[in-house]
Amino acid sequence: MDQPEGKKKGGKAKGKASKKRAKNGDADEGEDGAKKKKPRIKLKMPQKADKEAGGRKRKATGGTDGSKKKKSRKSNSASRAKEPVVLEMHDAKMLEDEYMSLDNGFDLARENIVKRGRWTLPSEIESEFESVAKLTLTNISKVSPFLILSRSCCVTLLDSRVLCLFCQYDEYEIFSEPVQFPGYEDIIKNPMDFQTMRAKVDSGGYGKKDQAGKFYDDFLLAFDNCREFNGDSDVSDEGGKVLKALPVVFAKACDEVVRASILIK
Repeated sequence: MDQPEGKKKGGKAKGKASKKRAKNGDADEGEDGAKKKKPRIKLKMPQKADKEAGGRKRKATGGTDGSKKKKSRKSNSASRAKEPVVLEMHDAKMLEDEYMSLDNGFDLARENIVKRGRWTLPSEIESEFESVAKLTLTNISKVSPFLILSRSCCVTLLDSRVLCLFCQYDEYEIFSEPVQFPGYEDIIKNPMDFQTMRAKVDSGGYGKKDQAGKFYDDFLLAFDNCREFNGDSDVSDEGGKVLKALPVVFAKACDEVVRASILIK
């Protein structure tokens, strides 16, 4: 009987121990439960990570846009670097002032025109090459005082500088037509003159691209031929006067065509 009681006591002890373990187990479960709550909080972390990843993606996208912006800044800086040259080429007022301060002489006139490079047209009239070219050829040729007066709407008698410019354009018609002189073709292999240039404009001889640049090249060819054939002479000096006025004439032609295009629109 003692043993059963012992067993019972032991059973009770075990029961108490089991109850304690059960309580402890409940406590552990409670602790585990509390610990399990933490993983639930952690389960939300990937969402934050996703958001952060999304943010990083957006930043990456922004970086791509940023890189595009950097490219645009580079392109803008490149355009700004070229812009002054283009503006000077078309700035008739500035070129006119420069003309008045520039000494006469073929070499000085040539240096002045080549320092800005080959011609381009203003963006507003890129398709109006024919009009600009014909106007340039007309204005660089000999102009009589009567014609100056007939243009009083554009040129006033008070502007003596403009009158002076008109009076000094190809006064002796050095470049007006092909040179007919014995032995000229033996020295000059690529002749050029204003009449030939006008014919090229009419026939589309300057093509579809870089028309103003090719037009510029023909002008230089005509003047260089004059210098090569005549050397240091009065003829070359007169040619230098015409060449000196050429940048102003081209810029004014561009201005007139731009104004005309605005009026038409």
